[in-house]
Amino acid sequence: MMWQKRLQRQKKLKTRYLFISNQDNILGESLNICDTVRKLWTYYKCDSQSIFIATNPKIKTHELREKCISLTDINNNKTYKYLNKVITRDEFILLLECDNKGQDQSNKRN
Repeated sequence: MMWQKRLQRQKKLKTRYLFISNQDNILGESLNICDTVRKLWTYYKCDSQSIFIATNPKIKTHELREKCISLTDINNNKTYKYLNKVITRDEFILLLECDNKGQDQSNKRN
């Protein structure tokens, strides 16, 4: 019973994403979306790649491109968007709460 509750909690915490590149299309979920984005960008070195990240767990898969945070990299020209409006890199990081998670994890290690 306790395991079921823990799994349900983890499932709620997962963030859905859609990664598109010249090589692959990946629809997935992640507990740590910041780490996932970094790893995908490091692993897939392409001329064109995009990632769409759901901001709300209730967003349907077919709505993921319109109602999301996205990062598109075409020939090293990065474009950050939130709900189809261009934003800065800093705003992108704040929306994903990457800085807070990184600081929290480093504090736990010390």
